[in-house]
Amino acid sequence: MDPRDSPEQAAFRADVRRWLSENVPGDWDRSDRARLGRQWHRRLHRAGFVGLSWPAEFGGRGLGPAMQFIWQEEYSRAKAPPMLNVIGLGWAGPAIMLHGSPEQKSRYLPKILSGDEIWCQLFSEPGAGSDLAGLTTRAEPADGGFVLNGQKVWTSVAAEADLGLCVARTDPSASRHAGISMLIVDMHQPGVEVRPIRQMNGAADFSEVFLTDVHAGPDALIGPLNGGWAVTITTLMHERIGLSAGGGSLWGQGPGTADLGALASSTESWTGSRRQDLAQVCVDAFAHRALKLRLVTQAARGGQPGAEASVQKLFGDEWGQRLNGLAVDCLGPQGLLDGPWASSFLYSPALTIGGGTTQVQKNIIGERILGLPKEGPAKP
Repeated sequence: MDPRDSPEQAAFRADVRRWLSENVPGDWDRSDRARLGRQWHRRLHRAGFVGLSWPAEFGGRGLGPAMQFIWQEEYSRAKAPPMLNVIGLGWAGPAIMLHGSPEQKSRYLPKILSGDEIWCQLFSEPGAGSDLAGLTTRAEPADGGFVLNGQKVWTSVAAEADLGLCVARTDPSASRHAGISMLIVDMHQPGVEVRPIRQMNGAADFSEVFLTDVHAGPDALIGPLNGGWAVTITTLMHERIGLSAGGGSLWGQGPGTADLGALASSTESWTGSRRQDLAQVCVDAFAHRALKLRLVTQAARGGQPGAEASVQKLFGDEWGQRLNGLAVDCLGPQGLLDGPWASSFLYSPALTIGGGTTQVQKNIIGERILGLPKEGPAKP
């Protein structure tokens, strides 16, 4: 792993930085996210910046994970609008590439890239968040396909989505992990009800989704029947990488260490222990980048995300909370009124929940990396 750019990577970074400086909109209206988000995605697609690491056979540029990492760094630095189809590009797309049929690949992948179809992920339920294998949404055989009934929650961009990647129980008699299947759901059909959840920072990035007699055709099954847990793990590992950007807004587009440094230089309250806290946050930012580069190196060698993604997510989420907490602490009461920092601070607790809670990540690290025994049942 070399943290320095090669000459080719440095040239690519310069091109990306120049294009973003000339094209990032200066007045992003979150209230019109569906329309503007699609427009922005298509603009990125025309410029060749969508699907950078996707294989050329699936419509991507095949530039590899290192170039994708450079793009994400520059995209975050430019404070570009959050990608509306990030779930399609980062999670649904890889799941279809790895587990989908040839027909599913040709049907769905081009429209993920173009932004013509926006995806969401129908995983968590009110009684099955961290323990996803405890889900109760049912998919029963009907008319050659399936009929789904159940409730999902904390579904990002559900209000804008055209399609959903839904994990459901297809064999209630099987063991928890063996009776689950992965299905593609048309989000515009009757029986799909989306209720946005208003967050304490004023945004509504998540929704409840109610499925009542919702139909999924026989071609909606990704992977084998009752073999959806492997597909689920693929998407979760990609999700943990995507959600571990740090900061305090969806997909890591909130203020970062550079913004904290600028705040420190303009605020008189950065004295004593706060200077040490600032230094530690900056040091941790370098450590977090090194963890991400390890995953980039692993992917470049052909590996799929594994338990190491949990290390990066755990570290990045907690770092983002410390960063935002330090900024708000130094701003005092103004910290909860200041737009970017207040929104980022109020959002940051969600980072240690989405994609698997902090406790789940620690269990994965302990069991799969450190070789510790599985956690026993909770004591009364």
